[in-house]
Amino acid sequence: MRPAPIAALLLGCVLARSSAAACLLSNYSVAAEWARSEAVIVATVRSQRSISDAADPEGIGGTVYSVSVRQAFRGSVAKSVDVYSENSSGRFDLAIGQEYLLFLYRERGYLSADPCGNSGLTRNRRSALKEVQRLSSK
Repeated sequence: MRPAPIAALLLGCVLARSSAAACLLSNYSVAAEWARSEAVIVATVRSQRSISDAADPEGIGGTVYSVSVRQAFRGSVAKSVDVYSENSSGRFDLAIGQEYLLFLYRERGYLSADPCGNSGLTRNRRSALKEVQRLSSK
């Protein structure tokens, strides 16, 4: 085998392993994520800002998104909250102007969403949203 295909194969294994390593929990059902979340909300992203980190090669430790809460199903949250996303393979990117269903936990003093869980654009999470509505009515 030539060196280039071997390097590509090894790189593929490393990338596959690192992305799989970001999902550490065994149960990502809506009910399980609901139970371990500090807050579950539907919110629209209003703005974002980077947080610097000298230890990071790019100098960016993460992104803080400011979101406007439309509905809180679990937890006590303000009308506007900050959601943190670390600059790693475990990041959960949000888009300004988009509405999300967010299952939030506390990380580094901020609320964060698990990229392996049920958080996502509301238009893509209709069944999870129905389950959340059911769980919140109990």
